[in-house]
Amino acid sequence: MTSFLLLLLSTCLCIDALWRVPLTKTTLDRKYYNKDAIVEYLRQKYITNYTFVASYDYQEGLSNYLNAEYYGTIQIGNPPQTFKVLFDTGSANLWVPGSICPLTDKACSQHNKFNCTQSSTCYPTNSYLPLKYGTGSLHGYVDFDVVCFGKDSMYCTNS
Repeated sequence: MTSFLLLLLSTCLCIDALWRVPLTKTTLDRKYYNKDAIVEYLRQKYITNYTFVASYDYQEGLSNYLNAEYYGTIQIGNPPQTFKVLFDTGSANLWVPGSICPLTDKACSQHNKFNCTQSSTCYPTNSYLPLKYGTGSLHGYVDFDVVCFGKDSMYCTNS
């Protein structure tokens, strides 16, 4: 009986340790798809030793599930700066527009920008990071700071 109670207690403690982030559904705006970039990404992903050749044709079946993306709200820094971000399980990188992002860039003009100098916990590395995705690319500088999410920002990490 004691073993059972310990198992039950440890299960309850584990369940309490789960992090929950509220998700919000949004539909995709199809006019921003770069179909050539998607095709190129799929070629590089699925064809071993693939080198881009303009005349080479390859078809990959794509599935569409309700034209949806899921995003949630996070806070970065101290005091917190709030951002709505897409939760991308295909990448370990978390990125948001930075304070030097030009307003001519759509991501900069329509979203909050992170300012490291306004956070007492931000550590700028001055390390430049280019990122390539199947649908485009971006570049910027790496900063380390506290990231919080969940109801009332109760879950935070700095790694």
